[in-house]
Amino acid sequence: MGKSVSEGGYSGTIKSPGAKKKLVKKVNPDDMIRLYPTPESTLCEFCMRKATCRTVRLKTSLMMTLIRKKNPKEAQSVFDNLIEGGHRPSLVTYTVLIKALIDLKCFNLIHLIISQVKANGMKPDLLFYHAVMKAYFESGNADEAMKTFWEMKESGIEPNTATFNLLSFWYMNKGKYKESLNLLELMSTEEHVEPDLRTCNLLVRALCHMNNITEACNVVEKIVISGLKPDAFNYNTIAAAYGKNGDAKSGEELVFEMRDNNVEIYQMTCRSIISGYCKEGKMKDALSFVYKMKDLRVQPNIIIFNSLINRLVDVNDSDGIDEVLTLMEEYGIEPDVITFSTIMNSWSNVGDMDKCRAIFDDMVNTGIEPDYHAYCILAKVYVRAGKPDKAQELLGPMIKLGFQLKDQVFFTTLITGWCLSGRVDNAFYVFNQMCQYGVRPRLQNFENLIWGFGEAQQPWRAEEMLKLMRKYKVHPERRTYALIEEAKAKFDDTKKSGQGPGLVRPNDNEKQEVEFVYNNLLRKENVSSGTSKRNRVVVREAEFSSKSLWGDTKNVQRSCTFGAVVRRKQIFMHGQIALLSMAAF
Repeated sequence: MGKSVSEGGYSGTIKSPGAKKKLVKKVNPDDMIRLYPTPESTLCEFCMRKATCRTVRLKTSLMMTLIRKKNPKEAQSVFDNLIEGGHRPSLVTYTVLIKALIDLKCFNLIHLIISQVKANGMKPDLLFYHAVMKAYFESGNADEAMKTFWEMKESGIEPNTATFNLLSFWYMNKGKYKESLNLLELMSTEEHVEPDLRTCNLLVRALCHMNNITEACNVVEKIVISGLKPDAFNYNTIAAAYGKNGDAKSGEELVFEMRDNNVEIYQMTCRSIISGYCKEGKMKDALSFVYKMKDLRVQPNIIIFNSLINRLVDVNDSDGIDEVLTLMEEYGIEPDVITFSTIMNSWSNVGDMDKCRAIFDDMVNTGIEPDYHAYCILAKVYVRAGKPDKAQELLGPMIKLGFQLKDQVFFTTLITGWCLSGRVDNAFYVFNQMCQYGVRPRLQNFENLIWGFGEAQQPWRAEEMLKLMRKYKVHPERRTYALIEEAKAKFDDTKKSGQGPGLVRPNDNEKQEVEFVYNNLLRKENVSSGTSKRNRVVVREAEFSSKSLWGDTKNVQRSCTFGAVVRRKQIFMHGQIALLSMAAF
């Protein structure tokens, strides 16, 4: 160690990504990152002479190792120790620091690092510019990334293939396929820059997303002519695009082209083709391709079989379901909760409570734990069978299993069921429970209750719902007011005919009950204010149909698998009868 630092550029400090925010303006020096030794510190003699410092090289190498091991915070600490030791970081050190800050999502420090590099008299190289552009893209600032790109070219540093691939990739991830394609076209104007296989992959992906499949196929042909070997990504992307655009047959032809070019065929590629056939309604072709997968030595998974069963249920093809279940047995694929839920729903759609419950019990007996959607299907069929009490009994097991009741699907089913059975007080009790679980009610919940109060000859309670809706910031629609008017008219007609009770004014307890429901919800923390598309249940004017609730439970997640041995014939025995009943229904 030696002399005091009297020069050496920018010696400012920046906030550490790990430092806590404080209310006071004064910043604790211990919570800062120094980018350069301070004038008061002593500097390493090698660093002072701007010679290669062994310590800087070793510390930089250690930082790179820590980043590869997914420990960027430790890499930042190594940088801090380097500065405290009086060492001047190299350009490579600053480049590695940027990579650590990217992993730490601390993007606001990038400008200061660039300023420090320039103040030190260092000339940024290609790798430094790559790190800066990546940081800007990660932070969502594509304009600043492109500004860095043009600044790099003006400084005399020519971009390479990796530069264009980096820019094109990040534009594509943001859904800006046209900009990505323009960058790849710009690449063709650069001298000494040749596209590689990754460039072709990006180009094919951009063209497919822009529905230019023909040009994407031409790119693949050019890859073969140039001597490069097309990989599965190119074929999978085009096959998926064919399926999306209603031409799964062309996608299937691509698979055989892959085989001819000795390209490994991925399960995802086959799944895209089967999905395309299902979307087109060509179930025989979809099943035929599953058989061909055996010849291609590609093992189908449970997701493929579940998608087939789901589509076959929609078209009432009982023979097709039997064939799929037989194929599952041949491939050794075990049914999961999605398989059972799909067959449960076929019974639910025809309102057969006993058969739906039998499938549910089969699922439990085989060791598969029902998920939230399976319980929603079972609750729906109970309500359709006029037994909302049985649907409400499911709430206990769901809580015991630890389900997070944070949406309206299950509660809406119960509220609708109680209203349809004429027990609106029970419906309001469920409404209260829903609020206690932190679930904000929607317009549909209020309209169901309004309809229920009207049927119960209690129009004053229907009007109270408007007051509660205002507090929840739920805006009534014309249909809402129409339901209230219908409730009043029905009460007046009954009163005139002398067949019902006289007008009863709401008492204080009823008013307090409404206030309690609202205030109880306001005391809840972390209340979900939105509802996912999957949970949008539509019941118009308390009309309850199979389509209304099934819209929420149909899109069951396809990622859940369980290891359980299931008797296929037992499942099919229920499923086939359900499909036949649906046709008759």
